[in-house]
Amino acid sequence: MDILIKNNKWEVAMIFKNIINHKKVFKLKKGFSLIELLVSIALLLMVATFININIKGYLNIMNDIDYILCDEAIVSFINNGKQYCREKEVMGRIYFPSNNDSLILYSGSKRIDIYNLPKNFKFIKVGVRNREININSKGITGDAGTLNYIDRKGKIHEITISVGTAHVQIK
Repeated sequence: MDILIKNNKWEVAMIFKNIINHKKVFKLKKGFSLIELLVSIALLLMVATFININIKGYLNIMNDIDYILCDEAIVSFINNGKQYCREKEVMGRIYFPSNNDSLILYSGSKRIDIYNLPKNFKFIKVGVRNREININSKGITGDAGTLNYIDRKGKIHEITISVGTAHVQIK
């Protein structure tokens, strides 16, 4: 029995010695295996793809909302200009500057209001005479034309203005 205890003590001592010296029983890893690296990279790529798809979807939705609001804002701006001229009994004009990103309402030489298109939207064709829409003191437009603008995705949107009426149509 003494021999067994001595042998066991010796084995226990050797195990502790090996643990302390990190030799045989427990070897410490000094890096990642190839499989671990490949799995990590694959997971990162899947997350990046998911994020990219969501960002593109968000940008598409944001563009769609902006062009709908832009259509309505341009029509409202024109109609508000007509109403201003009718209520104040003054002549006015809506001017489209050459930088192609805004509309400005003037009454005489006084600037009344301005509307800026959303970021990265541009007028590509302003089919009205002298880049302006004239409004008489009764709030009636004397110029017909079509306004074309391009959104962030490159889609062209059209707004048509009829002469002598209050009709402005989004196409």
